[in-house]
Amino acid sequence: MTVLAVGAGFVMATGASAAAPAVTFAETSSWDGGYVGQYTIANSTSSAMSTWKVGFALPAGSTVTSLWNGTEASSSNGASGPSYTVTPAGWNANIPAGGSVSFGFEVSGTGQPSGCTINGAACVGGSTPSSGKASTPASPSAGPSIPASPTPSKPASPSPSASQSSAPPPPSGAFGKFAPYADLSLYPLYNLSASASVEGTKFFNLAFITTNGACNPEWGGVTALNDASISADISALRAAGGDVRVSFGGASGTELAQSCTSASSLAAAYQKVISAYSLKYIDFDVEGAAVADTASINLRNQAIATLEANNPGLKVSYTLPVLPSGLTGQGVSVLSSAKAAGVSLDAVNVMAMDYGASFTGDMATLAEQAASATAGQVQSVWTSLSASQALAKVAVTPMIGVNDVSSETFSVADASALASWAKSKNLAWLSFWSATRDKQCAGGAAAFASATCSSVVQSAGAFGQAMSAY
Repeated sequence: MTVLAVGAGFVMATGASAAAPAVTFAETSSWDGGYVGQYTIANSTSSAMSTWKVGFALPAGSTVTSLWNGTEASSSNGASGPSYTVTPAGWNANIPAGGSVSFGFEVSGTGQPSGCTINGAACVGGSTPSSGKASTPASPSAGPSIPASPTPSKPASPSPSASQSSAPPPPSGAFGKFAPYADLSLYPLYNLSASASVEGTKFFNLAFITTNGACNPEWGGVTALNDASISADISALRAAGGDVRVSFGGASGTELAQSCTSASSLAAAYQKVISAYSLKYIDFDVEGAAVADTASINLRNQAIATLEANNPGLKVSYTLPVLPSGLTGQGVSVLSSAKAAGVSLDAVNVMAMDYGASFTGDMATLAEQAASATAGQVQSVWTSLSASQALAKVAVTPMIGVNDVSSETFSVADASALASWAKSKNLAWLSFWSATRDKQCAGGAAAFASATCSSVVQSAGAFGQAMSAY
């Protein structure tokens, strides 16, 4: 991470004493044609700040494409380039004495910010860092989604509670480093215990728990938690030394946070699932319109904090849409809300799939770029993490074979390359969508994505065997 150092290392308001707020700028990740930047406002006074306002400009040819943990109060375009004014997101307006807040933004273009102001006063030397280019493609188009199965609904901005200095997420637990998704909304059900040897793993992410419409958790909103075949299969897998992580949400259906009306009722609904299967690992898949619903995001994070308090050692992850340039601003807001609610997040799992026509190249490289950019964004939320610690909080889930965007094909060779790279970076874990698809279609290769086969020529379990090298 490149941090602007002016004088003693802080950009200070003109004429300010040591009691004035200090502002630092950091470029947390970059790529050919863009970067992610972050401003941090530190309150070095003895009194709380009730609000803040930061202004900056970019040179012509560079623009802010998304912004998180702040509100773009105004922007204008002049001959020399655009200028921006950023105010609090609401939850981070107050900065206690000795505390700090940060906001981040993605820039299309390589021009660095200048003309920094804090609360109307010019920042001394307000220009910027040199960029250490990472490799990540340019700006976002449409986001990916995990196909076919119950979806959660909307979350998005930081929760109004909690401190800005929550401890960083804990390290990953003992769950397998590779765990493919098994889609339990499809019938016949995927047989976890019987297929474990084919996949090369005894660990699976089970998708998806949604609501049946009354704040009641079911598989796909239709299959009860006490379904005998599912419970027996999980027990058989555990008897063989494996385990499961259960994922709430997905790309269809309604997630519990949009059905339950209070944090306590939502926590109770999640607890039903944890208790039904004696879970140590849970995941929340937030995509589509769900990433933009502030109310359900904040409600969910309040409920997760309750779950962690009531289930010591519980490992919690978020699964979010991503582009090779990283999470969208809304995705980062989900994480900021989690931090504000006091959630200890074990991993941020990115759906490395369905990028759209704006991104070309082999799918393993694009997934690596997405993970690297996301690690920088994780650092922008949990600022005490080092670059390597941030990478260790990132998990990656590609869609094997032909993707929903049919021009994108994730090959077995891509799976091997991604597993090798993940091992070199010590990522939190790897997965893919889905174990049900890890076989050749009856007719061989196909030009479209299927829910039950990969649409590429392969041997059964080839993707799982390749990724189990991690």
